[in-house]
Amino acid sequence: EEAIAAAGFTGVEPVVTGTPTITSQVKDSMTSSMRNMFIVAIFLMLLILALIFSVRGFFAWRWLPLGMVAIGVVYTFGAMGVLSVPLTMVTMAVFPILIGLGVDYAIQFHNRYDEEARRGETVAKAIIDSVTHIGPATGIALIAACLGFAGLFFSPVPTIQDFGRMLIIGVIACYLVSIFLLLPVLYWHDRRAASRAPASKGKDKPKRERVGMVERGLHCLAPWVIKNPAIIIPIALVLTVSGLIADLHIETVTDETKLISQDLPMMQDLRTLEAVARGQITTNLLVEAEDITEPAILAWMLQLEHRIGVEQAVMVTSTSSVADLVLQATSGEMPQSSQQVKQVLEMLPASIKRNLITDDYTAANIVVSSSGMEIDQIKELIAQLTSYTAHPPAGVSVAVTGMSVVQIELLEAMSGGRVKMTLIGVGFVFLGLFFLFRFSVLRAFMATLPIGLIIGWSSGLMYLSGVKYTPLTAGLGALIIGIGVEYTIMLMMRYYEERGKGEAPVEAMTTAMTNIGRAIIASALTTIGGFGALLIAWDFPVLRDFGIVTTINVFFALVSTLFVLPTLIVWIDSWREKRRLARSP
Repeated sequence: EEAIAAAGFTGVEPVVTGTPTITSQVKDSMTSSMRNMFIVAIFLMLLILALIFSVRGFFAWRWLPLGMVAIGVVYTFGAMGVLSVPLTMVTMAVFPILIGLGVDYAIQFHNRYDEEARRGETVAKAIIDSVTHIGPATGIALIAACLGFAGLFFSPVPTIQDFGRMLIIGVIACYLVSIFLLLPVLYWHDRRAASRAPASKGKDKPKRERVGMVERGLHCLAPWVIKNPAIIIPIALVLTVSGLIADLHIETVTDETKLISQDLPMMQDLRTLEAVARGQITTNLLVEAEDITEPAILAWMLQLEHRIGVEQAVMVTSTSSVADLVLQATSGEMPQSSQQVKQVLEMLPASIKRNLITDDYTAANIVVSSSGMEIDQIKELIAQLTSYTAHPPAGVSVAVTGMSVVQIELLEAMSGGRVKMTLIGVGFVFLGLFFLFRFSVLRAFMATLPIGLIIGWSSGLMYLSGVKYTPLTAGLGALIIGIGVEYTIMLMMRYYEERGKGEAPVEAMTTAMTNIGRAIIASALTTIGGFGALLIAWDFPVLRDFGIVTTINVFFALVSTLFVLPTLIVWIDSWREKRRLARSP
C-alpha cells in the first residue's frame, strides 16, 4: 500500500488485494464482530433469565448466574493468553458460546438451592443439600461435556483443537465459580436477610412451593411422554438414520475466502481479480537435488513441463520454472555446464527468480497454473502430476505441493476427521459415564443414546438447509454431544434420586421433570442465546451458519431430553421391575 501510494498513479485506481491482504483486514473485522457478539449474547441472557428463571428474592436476583459466568469468561480469556491460543474465526466463537454453556452450572446450583430454601430449610442446610444433591450430577455432566469436547482434539485442523481446549477450560472455570462464588453469595445474602428479619413466634412453617406455568406444563407432558414409547422412539430412530444418509451428500468448504462475507469490499476486490485472472489455481512441483543448475536436471524439468502442457492441456493453462528463465536469457540455448547456468541466473533480478529457485541452488519450483477447475478435476490433476514425477533422474526428488494440494488434503481430513471426532466424542462420553455410574452400562447407554440420536438429526437439518461443512461445523457432532449430555444426566440423576425415595418409575419421572425441568429449559435457552449471538456476525458466514445449526441442535438436545430420555428410562426401568417382581417368590 505504501509503494502504491508513492508511485503516483494518475487516471487509474490501484487496489491492493489477494489472500494476504484479506488476512490482514479480517483481523479488524474479527475484533468488531466479537464485541458485537458479546453485547448481543449478554442481552439475550438477561432477557431469557428474566422470563424463564424465577427464584426467590428481588427480580434482579435472576441474573446472578450471568454475573458468575462473566467471571468464568474472564478466567478463560486469561487462560487463552497464558496458553498463547490465537484468536481466529473459529476460536472467537468460544466466548459467546461459553456464556450460554457456562451459565448452566450456575442455574442448576441456584435452582436447587432455591428449591431447598422454599421447603423451609435453614440457609446452611439448603446450601449443604444443594451441593450434596446437585453437585455430583453437575460434576458428572461437566466431566461428560469435557470428554465430548475432547473429541475435537483429534481434528487435523489446529484451530479446532484450540476451540475444544478453550471450551474445556471455560466450562471448568464456570463450574468452579458456581460452587465457590455463587453459593457463598447466596449464603451471605440469605443469612443477612434472616438476621435482619424479626424473630418469628414458634417454628417457621415450610414455605409452600410455587408451581409455575412451566412446571404445570411439564407435569402434564410427563405422563403422555412416558406412555408413548412406541411412537417417540421409532420416530427418533427414523430421523437419525435419514440424517446420517443425508450426511454423505453435504459439501465441505476449505477455502478460507469463502468463509467471509462476499459483500465486503475486500472480497469484491478479490473476486474482481479472480475474474481477470480467470480463477487461476497453482499447483507446485518441488524439485530438490544437490545442484539444481545441472543442465541435465534443467533439461528434465523442461521435458516435464512439455509433457504436462501437452497431456493436460484441458486443465493446465501454463507452466513456469527456472529452466524457462535460463532459456529466455540465452535465446533458447541451454548452457553446457552448471557454472554457466549460475552465471545466467546471477544476472537476473532477484524478484524474478525468487519464487523459482533457492539461493543455494538445492531446490526449485515448477509452477503449474490452471483455471476454472472443480474439486474432482484438481484431484485428477494432482494424481497425474504425481505419476509424472514418480521416476525422476538419479539424485533428484520431487514432491507435488502448493495450496491446491493443501486444500484437497484439508478437505479429505475434515471429511474423515469429523466422523472420527464424533465417534471419539461419543466413545469418550460413554466410557466416562460407564465409570462415573459405577460400571453401569445401562445408565451410560441411556444418558448417551438420546444425544447420540441428534447427530443424525443435525445432519438432516444441514442437508435440508444447504449449510456446508466448514472448520467449525466439522466439529459439530463432538460439540453437541458435550453440550446435550448435561441435560440427560441432570434429568436422569434427579429421576434416580426420586426412585431412591421409593417412588414408582412413572411418578419418579413426573416428579423429576416437574422439579428440574425449568432449570434444564433455562439452561438450554441460555445456551441457545449464546449461540444465537453468532447470528449477528455478518462479516463471517461461517459463524452465522454455525450459530443457526447449533441453536437448532441445542433445541434438539432439549427435545430429546424431555421426550426420548423419559420414555426410554421408564420403559426400561418398568420392564426390569416387572422381571424382578416375577422372579420374587
